[in-house]
Amino acid sequence: MTRYLIFIKNQVENHSNKPGSAEQMACDVANSIDMQRRPKDYYVAYRADSPEATMAMLIEPAKCSVELDDARVAIWSQEMKAMSIRADNVDEQVELA
Repeated sequence: MTRYLIFIKNQVENHSNKPGSAEQMACDVANSIDMQRRPKDYYVAYRADSPEATMAMLIEPAKCSVELDDARVAIWSQEMKAMSIRADNVDEQVELA
């Protein structure tokens, strides 16, 4: 299982995760549990044992960490779509109220 550290993108260097990568999945997980409906590119993730993570930690502490393996990536891929649809429905209902 690989551990990823999640940072606010604009607090660290101008780095983006590759779409479809495990790092992007870790950011999607963090965004889902954040419950603030942040933009998709709000977070950036680095492997916890990478030099990039070490450098980012010198600037600011990580917001959270996410551990992923192939099984968890598959689960999140299936569940995140459903959660996103439900969150959009809640947003619509709040706007209507």
